[in-house]
Amino acid sequence: MLDSLISKRIFASEIIIAFYMLAISAIIAVFHSRIPHWKLFLFFHLLIAVFIGLILMAYGKFGGRFWRLLRHWYPLILVMCAYRELFYLVHNVNPVDLDKLFAQWDRWLCGGVNPTVFIEKHIAFPLLTEYLQIVYTMFYFLPGSIGIILYAQKKYDAYRLCMAGILAGFFSSFLGFFVLPAIGPRAEFHNWQILPGVFAAEWLNRTVNSLELTMRDCFPSGHVEVTVIVIWYSFRYTRKAFPAIFVIATSLIFATVYLRYHYIVDVIAGIVFATAVILFVDFFNNWWEKKNGLSQNA
Repeated sequence: MLDSLISKRIFASEIIIAFYMLAISAIIAVFHSRIPHWKLFLFFHLLIAVFIGLILMAYGKFGGRFWRLLRHWYPLILVMCAYRELFYLVHNVNPVDLDKLFAQWDRWLCGGVNPTVFIEKHIAFPLLTEYLQIVYTMFYFLPGSIGIILYAQKKYDAYRLCMAGILAGFFSSFLGFFVLPAIGPRAEFHNWQILPGVFAAEWLNRTVNSLELTMRDCFPSGHVEVTVIVIWYSFRYTRKAFPAIFVIATSLIFATVYLRYHYIVDVIAGIVFATAVILFVDFFNNWWEKKNGLSQNA
């Protein structure tokens, strides 16, 4: 009974979620002596697992629009929770900041020039800053936008692939933060100073900083990794929306360095990670769906 309700309804994205939750739980268990209230984090993970299991059972038993909607969209809520959790984990697990190392790599790549300082002196101007800050903020809606298009068109198989890729992009970057933690050029060189905009740029910048807190979330750039993944899936499945998404996405990638959120090496790493994720998820998702007989309407 339980097997019929759950096993053949599990998507590739849920396998990715399970792997990430197990990996983070293992990190917490191994480094528990460094993490205050570590048992609460493990309990939180258990609650999430139960919540997901109940959704799968309800969807398998009842179906319907409500359960389909919840079934397909809860992962994006989970990503936000997983990201916030990192604020309490990364620096406790690996209490180093590698900003100086990344800054050295950037200068080597740019012939001895600090790219964010160069941009401030020779490229930045208020109108461009305004545009790029708005575009950067749109990242919080970009992954969901392609999902909304595919979901509205009832292309559920393409939606499942995109969701798996986007989740793998987020989660692989999250795990990378533990290995090579850094805050970013805005803290290393610019003391959190904000480039002047025209109307909303400074407010948006402060809002982003207050929401993200002082996170060690630079390497690889999750913004770049997920954005590249969105570009690929948009080109593949949403050709009509692709021109607009491409302009926003490429501007966003440039904005990560222009606005001092990321080093150039973060951007390069994000592109490399995204390429690996796209290749892996395409293979894994196809294999999983054939293995479990998932249909277009699952």
